[in-house]
Amino acid sequence: MEGRGEFGYGSTGARSDQGGGPGDFATLMNMCSSSIFKINSSISLLEKAIRQIGTPSDNNILRGKIQQMLTQTNTAISQTKQCMSQLGHAAKTLEKQKKIQFERIANDFHDTVQRYGSVQKRVANKMRSSPSVRPQSQSQGTMGFGEQGNDYDQKTPLLSEEEEEKRRQMQIQMQQQDSAIDYDLTLIQEREEQIRQIEATMLDVNEIFKDLSMMVSEQGDMIDSIEANVDRAGDNVEEGGKQLATASKYQKKARRKMCCIFCIVATVAIIVIVVLVVVLK
Repeated sequence: MEGRGEFGYGSTGARSDQGGGPGDFATLMNMCSSSIFKINSSISLLEKAIRQIGTPSDNNILRGKIQQMLTQTNTAISQTKQCMSQLGHAAKTLEKQKKIQFERIANDFHDTVQRYGSVQKRVANKMRSSPSVRPQSQSQGTMGFGEQGNDYDQKTPLLSEEEEEKRRQMQIQMQQQDSAIDYDLTLIQEREEQIRQIEATMLDVNEIFKDLSMMVSEQGDMIDSIEANVDRAGDNVEEGGKQLATASKYQKKARRKMCCIFCIVATVAIIVIVVLVVVLK
């Protein structure tokens, strides 16, 4: 049983026993269209999340969610590509109109993948340029204060209670500073690892473009072949019409000749009858 992701993606792969009939084509068409719509919705959410990188809303939770969205969208696009492949296969055996519908949805999918490819690059670039760690100027200021405290400690072995309290405060501040530095370094390492993972899982949109182009090209060859057959059939019909018109003319001429011959024979017969009647009288 296949689960669904955060954005409701299910399995977009069609059954392996698809027969390629009109019903299968309609089912695959609806599946591909629905997936493309969901992918575009996810891209819109990603674009909204990207705008928060580098702002006060930027944190590990946001970046983790962005990475999860990218992974889910990658999966959805890969599944939709499989669906498109099966849709193209089903369209090959159907009429020209179905092939045109496939070409249109292939163009929509191409535009969607192109948009997603741009978003992937923006995510990586924005995360790389926005580390979102605490300013180092504060750390440097506290560090300088700590160094003065160490010198002070070395020069004054005997401290009053007030000075002892100050010394403890300085030690606390130095420990906090060390913790802050460790936190910042850990944060930077985590963010760099996130960026590396995002770049490693970036979808190769060019490969998808090649596959789509091949699918559409195959449909185009089929459409051209159908159009050529239709043109040839049209030429044959036109030629047949001309031949029928010519035959009709010949038939009309033949009828006129037959009428003329009949009139001549009838006239001759009447003349012979009249002559015979006159002679016999």
